[in-house]
Amino acid sequence: MNLFGRFLELSMPVRDIRESLEWYRLLGFQECAVGDIYDYHYAVVTDGRVFIGLHSADIEELCLTFVRPELSLYFKELQALGLDVNDVYQGDEYFHQLILHDPAGLQVRLIEARTFSPSVEDRAPLTGQVRHLGISARYPDEAREFWQQGGLSAHDDDESIELLTPGMTLRLHAGVSAPQLNFLCPDKQALIKLLMKEEQRYQQHGELISLTSPEGLQLNVLG
Repeated sequence: MNLFGRFLELSMPVRDIRESLEWYRLLGFQECAVGDIYDYHYAVVTDGRVFIGLHSADIEELCLTFVRPELSLYFKELQALGLDVNDVYQGDEYFHQLILHDPAGLQVRLIEARTFSPSVEDRAPLTGQVRHLGISARYPDEAREFWQQGGLSAHDDDESIELLTPGMTLRLHAGVSAPQLNFLCPDKQALIKLLMKEEQRYQQHGELISLTSPEGLQLNVLG
């Protein structure tokens, strides 16, 4: 049973939502329709596969947000599994919400309903599309247990643990300290040309290009 539900977005706190939006648009990301969901500025961008939520308030740290309909019905099940539910928000004026943390401290946020429309054009940005989100495996056994209790299936290879959930592939890496989005790019030269033209900072290590968004998210691009 998938207690966490479907992956919705990688939620990011932002200081200047316009700056972040312009940066993602420059790379070819698409913006999703959000409406008046929250009482603060909120935007969502996507590569066509994975969604990044930009929050000007409430979200204080990077977190993985999942949608679990009728969330209140699963609260006791999560507790029965020994998962530490840190914050519970209930009330008519906001979404029902639960906050958990994985063994490495990554915040996991469960809400009851979608907060944006996923309908976008069938095209990828210059980075290509996301292959997986890399997260810390500082405590691999505990991390595997946490995510499997949430309903994700796990597969091992020599360097990482792959976790599958509807809407996202996660990879637990021992050498990763902060979550990183990893992309497969069909034309890295076109990406580099744009970055140089627009005077955008990037780092290149062999075949890997690393970018950092205005709000601090690391994007790794391989071709």
